[in-house]
Amino acid sequence: MKIVKFKSHPLFFDKEKSGLKPNTVRMVPTADERFEALDQRTATVIEITNTETKESFQRIITDISFWNGQFIISWRHVEMKT
Repeated sequence: MKIVKFKSHPLFFDKEKSGLKPNTVRMVPTADERFEALDQRTATVIEITNTETKESFQRIITDISFWNGQFIISWRHVEMKT
């Protein structure tokens, strides 16, 4: 199980964790191994951490789309046991 980790602003974190917004959109920087794992489809789990509270959650990735220089990472809204 390969986990990719991202941080999220509290405004979005609560929506992402609750399942209201079960995806994240990320601009692709150069030379970032997280995006290589997404592009190669080796990442299976995403971990999102709240930038203020440091609370985090993990979800199983269900889709990885690339559009207009951005990755759209979607997940199944099911609590994972860590």
